[in-house]
Amino acid sequence: MYLTKPVVQLANPSLLTSKKSSASLSLPKGRSPSYSLILLIVTITLSGFHNKAFCADKVIKEIASKASAGLSFSAGNATMDSFKSNENQLSIIAVGDILLHQPLHTQALQSSIGHKSLWKYLLPVLEKADIAYGNLEGPVAPGVNKKGEFVPDPGNVFDQDVYSSYPRFNYHESLIQDLIDSGVDVVSTANNHALDHGSHGVDRTTEMLNKHGLSYTGTKHADDPRSDLEIWPTIVERNNFRTAWIACTFSTNGLSDKHHQVLHCFENKNLILSLIKQLSSDHQIDAVFVTPHVGNEYEDLPHASQVALYHAFADAGALAIFGAHPHVLQPWEKYLNKKSEETFIIYSLGNFVSGQFQKVKTRASIMLNLTLIKNENGKTQIAQVQYLPLEMQRTRKDGYTVVPISDRTGNPEMYNHIKNMFGTPNMAQPNSFSAPSGLPSKLN
Repeated sequence: MYLTKPVVQLANPSLLTSKKSSASLSLPKGRSPSYSLILLIVTITLSGFHNKAFCADKVIKEIASKASAGLSFSAGNATMDSFKSNENQLSIIAVGDILLHQPLHTQALQSSIGHKSLWKYLLPVLEKADIAYGNLEGPVAPGVNKKGEFVPDPGNVFDQDVYSSYPRFNYHESLIQDLIDSGVDVVSTANNHALDHGSHGVDRTTEMLNKHGLSYTGTKHADDPRSDLEIWPTIVERNNFRTAWIACTFSTNGLSDKHHQVLHCFENKNLILSLIKQLSSDHQIDAVFVTPHVGNEYEDLPHASQVALYHAFADAGALAIFGAHPHVLQPWEKYLNKKSEETFIIYSLGNFVSGQFQKVKTRASIMLNLTLIKNENGKTQIAQVQYLPLEMQRTRKDGYTVVPISDRTGNPEMYNHIKNMFGTPNMAQPNSFSAPSGLPSKLN
């Protein structure tokens, strides 16, 4: 929540100097009564800041507490089938950051199955989803170097100039087709690494995504002449559900967005709210999803401004919000918007695949399954939400791979971290969808 100064109105300013008043102040020599008034207003203002901060902190703690107790929705889940879809419902799977540090990028270029080697154990699940979403954190810009210049493309080689890692990422074009072949339908391209290879990098990324036919949202070609409503949202239609997706980011790491190619969550907040309202009021759109790239890195709880922003998106008409950027998991929430409608928010999905092995929680993630149904009036509602605990592992056999974990497989500390955040009522089990047998329980 944004902290704003309270308006202070004094019914009788003379009370400030009254000897009978409990609010009387002892003035320093040479100071007028107006000095007391200023001092009191400052004190009350600071107290207002403290009270608002306290309230925001209370809200955040309440979100975390409710998250671990489990989520249920009024549309009910008695007839819902986990990770399966049919003609009467829509299954949406969401994963976190696709963040390819050098070892992952190199492995993908050398593997016979490419980038799918990074998530091969989750392919059966991704392929079952009606719509699968992920955060594409970085450009896919062949022939563009870290200076944002057009240069000869090196091909299937991680050359650290065209194809590069932290702090300026750029991925090989084959990543897009591997995502499509894995069942991914839509990605966010709005993040703090969107401009890592400059304006040309954004242009080439949109060109590659359009070339392969992978839906995206959050960035645009510098020369795109279309209107905001045509450019920023992307529409994905499955099972007679027509869904709209909007992505935005809080930052581009200080790199200038001189051609306005990236949608910014705070700078363009009014525009985003307007787009959500237009889309959610369109009878041809069944649900609006927003995927903001906001928050403090490596923190387990959302920031107050993050909560306020996501609530504003839900109040404007977004049915679900999938957060990114912190690189760790943050709680989820069933939020009743201003119309008392149920919406879903997860403040951070964490890393799906990354090379951030320095902390347990940067290797912990979830695969989210959100099931939608239409009621008798044709209105789309959330029926259930489930999650699958994930661990990014590095083993001699598989190299870098994200795997599903349970209380019997994977890192116990990581599993408990995930379970403590989201609870067990909404947890899916790896054995429910062809999980690999004999997964390593420890890193090699």
